[in-house]
Amino acid sequence: MKSEASILRKLLTGIVLLAIATVLFDTLLEQLLHLLHTSFELLEFILDTLVEHIFKTDRYTSQLIAFYLMMLAAAVVVYKAGKRLLGSYRKMKNSLFEARIGLKNKVRKYWQTMRLIDKIQWGSVWVVSGCLLLWGLFS
Repeated sequence: MKSEASILRKLLTGIVLLAIATVLFDTLLEQLLHLLHTSFELLEFILDTLVEHIFKTDRYTSQLIAFYLMMLAAAVVVYKAGKRLLGSYRKMKNSLFEARIGLKNKVRKYWQTMRLIDKIQWGSVWVVSGCLLLWGLFS
């Protein structure tokens, strides 16, 4: 079992990190974006150098080849993400459709079990509410 001191240390560390992330959010975001940009530039430079050495091309041609290779990689990522998002959308649409059908059947069953006086009361409440809403909107 963990000691009380180690639990307290982890809790305080979490609170301090949360406070830093809250107070310095813009700085952390800027540094993260800068790190991503620098990583991309490094990857581009390495790819340029590899293409230049493998195909014995000049700097401009190797940059052009590297650009199109990166565009191909980005297109593959976008394609795979699109397929995955489309699958998730279909699952969500089917589950919402099934939930709607279930709710519709539940409401229909409830309506069929209601007495006539309850149906009249229910309907009159909605009619009066609608009239009051329209009166409030147009007065």
